[in-house]
Amino acid sequence: GLLTFVDGGHSGGVESHEGVFETNQLLRRESNHGAVQRAQAAAAKARALSM
Repeated sequence: GLLTFVDGGHSGGVESHEGVFETNQLLRRESNHGAVQRAQAAAAKARALSM
């Protein structure tokens, strides 16, 4: 599963992170920016394959 959470409490801070969960344990945290970059790269590859 994937969970997006805000660093610095529940009040809506600026820095958000992605977390990957497996069997109710957080496996890794990473910056939201990195997750967005990977998603954009995957979308670009998918578009290239569909042409």
